[in-house]
Amino acid sequence: MSDSIPPGFQPACKILIVDDEEAVGEFLSDALLNYAKDTRYEVRYANGGQAALKIANEFEPDVAIVDIKMQHMWGDELIRRFQSGEAHTPKDFIIFTGTDTQEFRKKAANAGYTFLTKTAGMEDVFDAVKKICIKHKLLEKI
Repeated sequence: MSDSIPPGFQPACKILIVDDEEAVGEFLSDALLNYAKDTRYEVRYANGGQAALKIANEFEPDVAIVDIKMQHMWGDELIRRFQSGEAHTPKDFIIFTGTDTQEFRKKAANAGYTFLTKTAGMEDVFDAVKKICIKHKLLEKI
């Protein structure tokens, strides 16, 4: 897979951010909508797993950025529920968490998901989303 975008195209996808910390969700939303250069993203925020399942059926996200440790439903349970058909399943997931353990890193790697800690820079988040857009051909002609 090439990491480059064909001339005349830009990354374009629907992103669902799931985090029980509203400040984190709002920050990511704002950054993806306003600072990710040469992209066209639609972004929705859910403050937990139940809200994410509900939003996913209406929004039909391509990518979900999911926190692992959330109050009423952990991120790995949410992903399992997506994959069981409980709601529209995103094409790919980014694990975005403050909990950096080998167990979580290994689970993400085994599932083929990107793992980022909340200490990652926004360029790392932008790059991860861009790579997913390229991988799944989520590109828009400009």
